Amino acid sequence: MRLLITSPEGVLVDVDGVDWVNIHLVDGAPISIYHNHAPLVALHAQCVLKYRVADEVFEQPVTQGVLSIANNTIKCMVEGNPPDSTGKIK
Repeated sequence: MRLLITSPEGVLVDVDGVDWVNIHLVDGAPISIYHNHAPLVALHAQCVLKYRVADEVFEQPVTQGVLSIANNTIKCMVEGNPPDSTGKIK
């Protein structure tokens, strides 16, 4: 799968070969996305998005935004720069 995370400032993540993605929706519920997931558009919360490529798991802080899943492409369009280590938006 392809994971694309964009903000008004530009592309934060663009990676192919993703095995799965885990992100929290605005209601607080987590969603795990695997190959051939059904198409979906939803609002996601500010959280730490996790994804796996090969045997390595990566974490990417994201601000809230829109999640779109279609044709094995996961797009997260976020409001701004990710939060810093204190949880504050840069």
